Amino acid sequence: MNHAERPYPKGSDMPEEKCCGATSTRLEETLGDEPADPAERKCAGEPASRLKNAGCAVSPAQQTVVTVAYDGSEHAIASHVASGGLFSLDGCGQGASPNPIDLLAMALAGCLLIVMGKAAEARRLDIQGARAEVSYDLVNYRITAVSVVIQMPHPLDPQQQARLEASSRSCPVYLAINPEVQVSVNFVWPE
Repeated sequence: MNHAERPYPKGSDMPEEKCCGATSTRLEETLGDEPADPAERKCAGEPASRLKNAGCAVSPAQQTVVTVAYDGSEHAIASHVASGGLFSLDGCGQGASPNPIDLLAMALAGCLLIVMGKAAEARRLDIQGARAEVSYDLVNYRITAVSVVIQMPHPLDPQQQARLEASSRSCPVYLAINPEVQVSVNFVWPE
């Protein structure tokens, strides 16, 4: 598969995924496996409004995960609440630190790899060492295209490759990018 297409266009009937169990179940459904945890099996397909009453773990709504303070001269400091880590952000073109668009690119690549890693681990496949390169087109302060090339560390059989590539499309960052932005995800598998 050379180009990953968005599975759910904006406004479609994309299933709600408000709990970890539902996300895991969706990934396992992509792979064709039963969820290992009976609680996740029970949560599968339940609307978010009923997950808590069904005993499913529900992620807290709108919990603060990052704070950002602008300190002038097209520069800001971001703090990751859970870890306390601080990150410097520059405006576009400054180059001393990543800019917010670079962070989106990093988030997309990291999310794709982590979701694929989770799928691989569920099948006892090793993709350690997989790497992603991301580029983007910015026109008039607007991201028009994002290109991701994922270099896989070693070959798998074609069916396993297809399943891992499909699993990457459940990445929340990938799904959150505006459908008007052309996103291409290409996989390079060694022979």
